[in-house]
Amino acid sequence: LGVIVNYKLTMTGYSGHMVHVRWELHRQGGGLPHDWLKRQRPASWESEADQDSVSPNLWVPLPPERGPLFVRLIAEDEDGVPLARSNTPRFQ
Repeated sequence: LGVIVNYKLTMTGYSGHMVHVRWELHRQGGGLPHDWLKRQRPASWESEADQDSVSPNLWVPLPPERGPLFVRLIAEDEDGVPLARSNTPRFQ
């Protein structure tokens, strides 16, 4: 059981550099359902131009406990420095 998250990553000024996308599953109101649901890295992208973008998707497993949840996507540079983040709408 899981959810598919579609996202678009636009990279400006990163030609020849890697950008890593990580996800974390959060419970509304704070806290992670399980520690293993944080800082998962499903994808890495190397920008091929000064302005580049990709529109992939990823699958996030859901914990057995129900509740309002959301997925946080975090784009990081090659050194692990966060560049941007975005949250999905909340879901059950």
